[in-house]
Amino acid sequence: MDLSSDATPSFVAIKQDRPDRSPKTDLRSKRTKRSKIRLRRLEISQNTLLSAREALIQKRAELQVCLESLSGILIDVQQAHHDFLDGARLHPDHSLMAKSTDFEATSNSLQDEIEHALMIRKDLESLEHEMDLKDSDFVADAQELLALSAAPRKQLPLDLKTPSESFLAPPLEPPPSPRTEYFSKAGDAKIWSERISDLDLEHMELLTQRDIAIDRGDALDLSDDQVQHDYEMKRSALLTALEHAERGRDSLKAYCHGLNINLDPRQGAPSNSSNTTSDLEDNAVHLPHKSDNSDEAPLKSCIKASTPREPVVPEGYGRDDDDHEKVRSWIHSIGSHESAPGCLD
Repeated sequence: MDLSSDATPSFVAIKQDRPDRSPKTDLRSKRTKRSKIRLRRLEISQNTLLSAREALIQKRAELQVCLESLSGILIDVQQAHHDFLDGARLHPDHSLMAKSTDFEATSNSLQDEIEHALMIRKDLESLEHEMDLKDSDFVADAQELLALSAAPRKQLPLDLKTPSESFLAPPLEPPPSPRTEYFSKAGDAKIWSERISDLDLEHMELLTQRDIAIDRGDALDLSDDQVQHDYEMKRSALLTALEHAERGRDSLKAYCHGLNINLDPRQGAPSNSSNTTSDLEDNAVHLPHKSDNSDEAPLKSCIKASTPREPVVPEGYGRDDDDHEKVRSWIHSIGSHESAPGCLD
């Protein structure tokens, strides 16, 4: 190998042709590279989160279908039980009474399944809300990284141990306490009970008006059987909602007692509570039961205008049957006519 002096000038020339890079340029290059790496990681995390969110929405939609199916089956079972009891009154038999017990057990089991599904749906909605907040954090972090990578060195914060406020995720709203959930369910049960009383009163007034019309010789649009059937269907729907709220109230009450939570309504009552309403209604906080993509309108309030809450309505009242559809339409029209007695149609 020739190690003559001819090889040395070429090496020196190559070395001299390379431009000198200042420490400031090297630092900025490293900073840009780190920002690109962090941006790529944020993008991957965001894509993963979006995929998980889509899967969650799909599961929530499937759960909604199951809820509607369970509610429809429950109404069918209750109607069959009602028809069965009518037949049992005409032909009393011990075996028929045993069948009636089976009907009640099936109805209670379906109601428990519906309540469990509603709790799962509530958890899914909370998880989806957390995912939305996390997605917003990803976008904010990405914008911050882009701004930092483009900014000159002198604009960087001097104290690198103190994070920027834009990197801090907004605090999540705490879930409602078991005490708040108890008062919400208790308020729902009270409201449904009042609506049943209003329905009974309206039915008695209607019967009185029909008797007066018969005495005058006026023609009636509906027969006595049709009026009674319509009343029983409406009352059955309201009674189901009442039982659902009472079971939730009782289970939450037992849970609070197990944790030694004070359920005295005078403790922690809102400062704007009115003496005209009960303690349960003043302390009740309503959580929306409808998802954003629901096609059905929320139930309108049928209580005083000063009470800012609505009871939770078990979904799925009515399927293809005309009577069930009539009951569901009536339930959702409660509160639409404020001048009517009891806010009923």
